[in-house]
Amino acid sequence: MNQQNEPNQNRRERTARQTGFASARDLGLIASCTIAILWFGSLREFCFPDRSFHPVLFVATFGVLYFLLAGFAGGGRNATVRNLNRRAAAYFLATNLIILFLWYFPWTPRQTFFHDLARVRSGMTAAEVDALLARYQPVKSSEFNGRTGPSARPLEAPFPDGLVYIRSDKAGDYNTYKDYGIVSFEGGKVTGVQECAD
Repeated sequence: MNQQNEPNQNRRERTARQTGFASARDLGLIASCTIAILWFGSLREFCFPDRSFHPVLFVATFGVLYFLLAGFAGGGRNATVRNLNRRAAAYFLATNLIILFLWYFPWTPRQTFFHDLARVRSGMTAAEVDALLARYQPVKSSEFNGRTGPSARPLEAPFPDGLVYIRSDKAGDYNTYKDYGIVSFEGGKVTGVQECAD
């Protein structure tokens, strides 16, 4: 009788160990996904608010590190291993979807500013640009270039003729601006757009 109970007890102990391992690995994978999302969100906001990079390199690098952490190996015949791998793949897919969302959709005032600025196209009229950037007050390049104040920074020369759209924390305060975009005109039509991140 005792001999029959020993295999059952060993099986229960093995199942308990596998369950504990699965829970620990799940927590580790979820933590790594959360860190990746926060890291990408920070890069998107502070380094690339104008989406001047593509997330493929980030996703590829994260994917390599993630699958190394996940420890995918052969032996998929084991049901526990298969369940772990399925959950790990689901976490990875969900993380990538969130990263793509963070990259594609503007979700902060700074990203919205550059998103709106990127919609300005060559050939647009001043009225069309004003309608598109209605939430930002335009400033003539000569006025903006002559601003003074402790936070004023010299601009690259030569400064193009046109309108400067500013994202500032204070309406009408051009000395404490954060980011700005230069829209150049010729003959009443847009000839170029320059994005300038703080």
